[in-house]
Parts: sequence; structure tokens; C-alpha cells
Amino acid sequence: MSSDETLTVVRNDFEDGTRLDITISGQSYPVFLLDKPAEILAEYLAARSPEGPGNIALICDENTADLFGLRYEADLIKNGFTVVALTVPAGETTKSWEVAGQLVSALSDAGIERADSIVALGGGMISDLSGFVAAVYERGVDLYLLPTTLLALVDAAIGGKVAVNRDEAKNLAGTFKHPHAIAADLNVLKSLSEIEYRSGLAELAKTAILSGEDFLVFLEEHTGELCARDPEVLREAVVRAMTFKAQIVAEDPYDKGLRVCLNYGHTIGHALEQASDFTIPHGLAVAEGMRFAARLAMQLYGASPEFVRRQDALLDALGLAPLDISDHNIAELRGAMQRDKKNGAGEIRFVLVREPGAVGTTSVDTDILLSHMRAWMGIKDYVPPEPEPEPEPEPKAEESSDQDEGRDDAPDAPAAEDDLS
Repeated sequence: MSSDETLTVVRNDFEDGTRLDITISGQSYPVFLLDKPAEILAEYLAARSPEGPGNIALICDENTADLFGLRYEADLIKNGFTVVALTVPAGETTKSWEVAGQLVSALSDAGIERADSIVALGGGMISDLSGFVAAVYERGVDLYLLPTTLLALVDAAIGGKVAVNRDEAKNLAGTFKHPHAIAADLNVLKSLSEIEYRSGLAELAKTAILSGEDFLVFLEEHTGELCARDPEVLREAVVRAMTFKAQIVAEDPYDKGLRVCLNYGHTIGHALEQASDFTIPHGLAVAEGMRFAARLAMQLYGASPEFVRRQDALLDALGLAPLDISDHNIAELRGAMQRDKKNGAGEIRFVLVREPGAVGTTSVDTDILLSHMRAWMGIKDYVPPEPEPEPEPEPKAEESSDQDEGRDDAPDAPAAEDDLS
């Protein structure tokens, strides 16, 4: 990552919250983790509108509309904006080509123009869907985010990747669209169900493991406060996660290399989501994918049993218990992994972690993958196959030869093909 972190993220703490200023690919935008986010966002948006407040399309799902829709809409109207409220069904299946098309038509019918803005109010699904619509409607309108879930804050809100799902794969149709500002009140996270909240904790755990010891130790020392939704600890964890992701995205804005590390746990995770018809929440599926990938890394990437136990302990402490996936079909899960957009040339690729902060990617041989999947789906606390020991070199007669100079007969440590650390 960049040696000068301030080029990517500038942090300012206040008594009632934090502001981050993020710069990616020359575009800078603020993240407000403060009270009254809709008012803050409206004031910021108004200051950026030299011709005065215009039209806003406020997109949210039915659950978010019931909890926050009228209040946030009123905050925007109070600042002079004309608001067109568009509500879609809740759930990951809404993030589809068909619903995106319906929203495009609704924007046109409402008279939304290129100079107007889309504000996404909700979780990760709404951020992705609204961002995709903002990117394609009239070749692009400004996007603002009001995240209401922990998962949206630490994952979907940062990075500019927006997409919709297709039957073939999750996030198959997508593009890049960075928001012009993000505003969130962490107090709204108290309204989340336990499953929704734990789904966000999974992404925090993933980010901490990728980041390295400092963030990981912070999470390990504060699992109780995080489970209790302590506002100060939660804010610090969210800021660290957003900062780390922004730094990764700044170095790889179009997902061509380093950024793939953010998919740790997602190869199995996305397959589980699809196979369950999205009844398994994203974060819980990712946590299960992290457990699987860590065991795979013992064989393919030199991870130690201690690292696997440490990751398991963190996930357990955050309430992310192993899933019962014994009823799923191996062939169906493998097929979903095969269709994952990160793969190519018939390969199935995994992001693997050797130790906190040491990350790589590799394609996985079918026989090795299936052996792990059979054990994983049959016995939850399985011990993966040990790497085969290197054969002892045969004794050689002592002789002098120019060809022997500089030769190293020591076996190489297991390593992923592309080391991203």
C-alpha cells in the first residue's frame, strides 16, 4: 500500500463523530460518520449546487422506507430539494437487471435529469443497485450514499464497484461509480436484526485479517463491545475498515490486481449465497468462506494451524458460528464457483491468507478442492490434508563443478501464484 496514507484518507475526529476525506483516482469525497446524516448530506449537496437545490431521487427498500424514509426525505425537503421517493422490495434478489430497468423508467417518468442526483438509503443491496442505476441513467448522474447497515458501511459504500446479479452469477453485470459523499449515523445500527449486524461483523473480521496485526488485535480485544454495539468501539472499527479498503482501492481502482484480496472468503461465500437462493446472508456466507479458505491455505499457502484456530476464535467470538451446509450439493457449489467472475480459463481461484496481512491468490486443482469440500460438508471440524513432504535429496558424491555453484537444493515453501502482500 501507499507509504503516504494521507494521500488516500484524511481523518478528522469530533466529539460526536468522524469525518474521512477519501481520494481515489483523483476524485475526492467526504464520509460523514455523524448525527443527522441526511441533514449533513443535504447541506453538502446544496453547497455543491451553484444553481440551487434541484431534484433528488431517493432510492430505498421497503424495510428502510418504514424505518427512515419519511424522516430522511423530510430532511432533504427542508433544505430545498424536490424529492422523488422510489421504493423497491427488500432482499438480494431485488438487485437484478429487471429492477434496475424499472428504476431507470421510473427516473425518466419523474423527470430526473443529468444535473439531478440519486441518493441511496439502505444497505449493501441498495448501494449496489442505486449505484448501477446512477452509472447508466443518462450516462451518469451524481450518486450519494446514506448507508444504514454495518455491511454497507465497511463494504459496499467504499470502492465504487456497483452491479446487479444475473442467474449465472452474482454481480455479473456492473461498472464503477464512486459516490460524491457518504453520510451515516452509527446509531441506526442499533435497529439492525442480529443476523444483519453479524453479517457486517464478518466483513470487519475479513478486513482486519487482510490488514494485519494492528487491526486484528483491536478486534480480538473488543469482540464483546462490538457484539454489544458499543458506539465508540464500533466507530473506531468502521473507520479503520473504511480506511484500509480505501487505500487498497486507491492502488487498484479498477480491480486488476491487489484489490482482489478483498474477495477473501467470497469464492465459497458467493456460491453459498446463490445455492441458498440468497437465504444465507452475505456476511455469514463470507465468514464460512473464510473458514474454508484458511484450511485450504494450510495445504496450498503455508498457513499454520494456529492461524486457522485464531481466525475461527475471532469469528466465534463475533457470533459467526460455522454454518450447517451439509444439505448443499457439491456439484452445485462447484458450478457456482466456476462461474465466479474472478475466474478464467476454466480455473477456480481462491484468495488465501498465510498469516495476518500476507495474502495471495491461486488456482486450485479440482482434486484438492473436492477433497476439502467433501470433508467440509461432512465433518465440520475436519483437519485438511497435510502438504506432502519434499523428498529427501539423495546423497551425492563430493565433486567440484562450475554447474553446482550457486545452486540451492532447499525446497521452496508453499506459495500462492500471485502474492499480494
